[in-house]
Amino acid sequence: MPNPEQHRRSLVSATTIFHRTGKLTPDAIAKFEAGNVTRLVAVEIHHNDRSGRIIEQLENYLPALQDHAFALRYRTGDLKPPFVLSVFDEAGALKATKARFLEHPELSKAKGGFLFASLQAVRKSIVADWHYADNKPAPIFRNWER
Repeated sequence: MPNPEQHRRSLVSATTIFHRTGKLTPDAIAKFEAGNVTRLVAVEIHHNDRSGRIIEQLENYLPALQDHAFALRYRTGDLKPPFVLSVFDEAGALKATKARFLEHPELSKAKGGFLFASLQAVRKSIVADWHYADNKPAPIFRNWER
């Protein structure tokens, strides 16, 4: 009988991205077109209020973004780096994570690639209410808004 643990080690999620320092597995990856621009988005849904853990999770995106690992994985050619869409079900966690994000020396440099929204807002409309860590609106889906 095969060893189930060995079998599990060989399984890789369809969203796993490998890069020079390891790998990351977003909750989802999507490709879309808006205004003649094609983009990938990586989606992270945060179901807890531990902003420190969430920041660690977002830090893991930095080497993958620097290595163009998403473009290599999905063979997108000269496609721009993906946006990382962080969705929060806890308002306090959203606020605390954005504050820590802006204080982080490396994440704050990449703030244009990370967008935030509450789960409540995304349930109403996935195209509206995205914003950057500094609360400025991020019109990523502006051509799809009604």
